[in-house]
Amino acid sequence: MTTKSNPALPTISATSMAGILTKVPTAGPSEDRRSSRNVVMEADLQRCARWPGEPGARPVRLTNSVFAMQVGTRRFGCARGKRRTRTLDRCSRTPRPRPSLTEADACGYRPAFRRVSRDGHPTIRDSAAPGLARRASAHPFRAAVGTPFPDPVPHSMTRRRRMRRKHLLAIAVAGALVSTACGSEPPADPAAPAGPDTTITWQTTGGDATEYEKRALQEPFTAGTGAAFENVTSLNYISQLLTMVESNQTIWDVVHTGSYLVKQYCGTLFEPVDLSRFPADLVPEGTTTECSVPATKYAAGFAYDAAVYQGKVPTKIGDFFDTATFPGKRVVFAGSPKGIIEAALVADGVAPDQLYPLDVDRALAKLETIKSDIIFAPSFTVLQQNLVNKQATMTLTLSGRLGIIRDSGSDLAPVWDFTSWDFDAFVVPKGAPNAAAAQEAVEFALEPEPLRTYAAMSGLTPVRSDVDPNTVDFTESGKLFNPFLGGDHGDVVLQDPEYWAQNYNAVAEKWTAWQVG
Repeated sequence: MTTKSNPALPTISATSMAGILTKVPTAGPSEDRRSSRNVVMEADLQRCARWPGEPGARPVRLTNSVFAMQVGTRRFGCARGKRRTRTLDRCSRTPRPRPSLTEADACGYRPAFRRVSRDGHPTIRDSAAPGLARRASAHPFRAAVGTPFPDPVPHSMTRRRRMRRKHLLAIAVAGALVSTACGSEPPADPAAPAGPDTTITWQTTGGDATEYEKRALQEPFTAGTGAAFENVTSLNYISQLLTMVESNQTIWDVVHTGSYLVKQYCGTLFEPVDLSRFPADLVPEGTTTECSVPATKYAAGFAYDAAVYQGKVPTKIGDFFDTATFPGKRVVFAGSPKGIIEAALVADGVAPDQLYPLDVDRALAKLETIKSDIIFAPSFTVLQQNLVNKQATMTLTLSGRLGIIRDSGSDLAPVWDFTSWDFDAFVVPKGAPNAAAAQEAVEFALEPEPLRTYAAMSGLTPVRSDVDPNTVDFTESGKLFNPFLGGDHGDVVLQDPEYWAQNYNAVAEKWTAWQVG
């Protein structure tokens, strides 16, 4: 598969790109200690066969300070130099919030190091992977692997850290440009329809979701058109996409993201679509944007361990906050406040139809009453382990996850009193190299049969009103926690996408500060 690029990009040689990327501040102490084992990759930049101009190259993030271009199992890395140098200090005050490739040149970045294995392949040190795991467990936003749409940007980081991250993201995009410059294939035509010569790069949420999307949405599309897919996952995909778009270097064609992000970045990061080609009249009012039509929906469900609570059991959302009657630990996902804030307000007496705008301080005050009994899980895997191991006996989490947790050995039971729900969407980013083909793939993904198959695998529910969720082949556990099937599920309220688009950053920052306060 050949890496695609934006056809509007100027041609640039590998040698000139080497000049851009090899102006570097003095390496930090940790890099000095590695100097005996690692060498600068300038020669590889000039030899395209060694740099990821090879088919299948893609940018990946290994740790907070190490980015790489990956070709199969081989990774070519870029790391930052000293935190405090005259060059970086000057660049941190640049009036542009995110660097272009020209600014990356001025700021003095280069590929930092490589390690040559016995077979001669450049690789990143194996110790990077455990480092990423440690960082992920320490930060709720970065640990959200497997969540449908965790916040992709840690909002509580300092300005200096934000600027450093944006410069590093520019390096990943620069690597993609080197790949394009070195490759022999012509640029992709964004207007070309999907066909055997098309490879659509699909940004997915990772975990099992990638396999579900591949089997339900991508493989049938490939069978009909011949187009291939390259799936990529990034824990910080919005920041990476911001850098791509501002540098005119977009390398993704489809992005799977959440409702509030679509509204927040429609027209900025995501392309408008022709809504006449989508079933906009078959989805709830307020769920479409100029850039998207919703695909599937999911809820923030309340569940308890039926093996622990017998006889008198929780029956209302307020019982989650009643540790006197129902003692035990509660576990929630630390990475996002959505659904939890709404539940706290309803438990505190706010009417479900009067939730927005959210009184976040009131919600956090309600949560404060049981804070000592809350476990903040950095990932859904950890949340699941807490429930299966009975370290926690109640949870507020995604309804699709509840069925998986029950099937993993926890005797969870639902509480139908108040539930809030959200939805996702497939969107085409600005400057997508295969924009027309990507649009076809998104249209296909929103058709009834692919959606029904995807829903059965993922436990999510199609938003389209002409796809009856009762006809979806959900597992028995999936049906148990699905508020969109027939029956009395209490108040089921949409999480206001307009409110969250405008306020997510501020609410998430308060949520994170409260956790650690």
